Amino acid sequence: MMLEHKCDKCGTELGYKGLCFKCKAEEERNKTLALTDDEIKDIVSKYVKNLKEKDIDKELIDGIYIYDLIAYRNIDLKDIAKKALEKKIYYPEVFYYKASEEIRDELIKRIRATKDYSEGANLLSCLAMQGDDAALDCLYDFEMNPREWRNKLYVDPSVYAECAGWTFDKDKKRQILNFDKCYYLDKAQSKEEKEQSPIIIASLRNDNCPECGCRNMDMAIIDGRDERLKFIGVNGIIKASCCPNCVIYNTTYSKYDLKGGSKILPFDKESENYYPPEENYIEEEELNSMHNNNYILSKNEVPLFYGAFDDTLNTIGGFANWVQDWEYMKCPSCGKKMKYLMQIHWHTIESMAEGTLFIEICTDCNITAMFHQQT
Repeated sequence: MMLEHKCDKCGTELGYKGLCFKCKAEEERNKTLALTDDEIKDIVSKYVKNLKEKDIDKELIDGIYIYDLIAYRNIDLKDIAKKALEKKIYYPEVFYYKASEEIRDELIKRIRATKDYSEGANLLSCLAMQGDDAALDCLYDFEMNPREWRNKLYVDPSVYAECAGWTFDKDKKRQILNFDKCYYLDKAQSKEEKEQSPIIIASLRNDNCPECGCRNMDMAIIDGRDERLKFIGVNGIIKASCCPNCVIYNTTYSKYDLKGGSKILPFDKESENYYPPEENYIEEEELNSMHNNNYILSKNEVPLFYGAFDDTLNTIGGFANWVQDWEYMKCPSCGKKMKYLMQIHWHTIESMAEGTLFIEICTDCNITAMFHQQT
């Protein structure tokens, strides 16, 4: 069915006049990127001065929010963290990212003093975001010597640490779960530019899924030899392959060989999390739409939280925009937690699709994991 209107910028069919949500998000992002350093300093100063729990998410100016400044301009959070601590504001935990030792010590003091499990949970997340060795010591102590209110939490402190991109084991060994660089996927301006990109997403394969019959896809083909992507630590080609129909229901693992090959690993049908696909819901037209996407790797590095609060940006590295809770799969080969690699929002490659595909990696075993989240 043809809709009455089209987006003023990209031409996407709409049921209303104006911009589609993706173009509107891009417009707001460009506004944030255009702010001068002095303008940002003034905005943050006013935000800190008037910070109250009920006003955390308030609009700052013309459609710009505090999350935009954190994501796109990588603002210094020290004054926000100090004021948030003073006001006992523990959400969003990102306010405390790499906070000072003074703030860390106060967070630890409050964790040890609280008897309220809800406050305790929020404080654990904030301390995880601060993330230094003293924070690790405290979270480890709480894991080994749980307080009474721990019984009301669903997960251990080591899982709370994951919200900040790290965790630890029973020997207090830290494991980093995200990469310290971030790039986004831009739109190619020419065929040559697309062909030269070290990342290709949603490329159709020649094989079909044995479970549902859908055509399989290489959801990401990543050339780790490109200078921009050397942070991944893979001297070759990574392929993350899956059935785009089945991955909506089941985490899919694939093994890559560094030379451009990959094998989709069979599902563990004995797992309590396995969901047998009833049929293939993706039509050929939708597959072709995904395959014909125009995404390439951005030329320049962006801040780590660039894609953490925006469901219109596909990113590699940095922090994810988890739709539900953060989730780090265990490598089916070595058993270690896998590292978050990239996110692809389905609607960016197929206009009627919903949710997000997350891709994680174990570079020791040459295995990727792909899974879906949506509201």
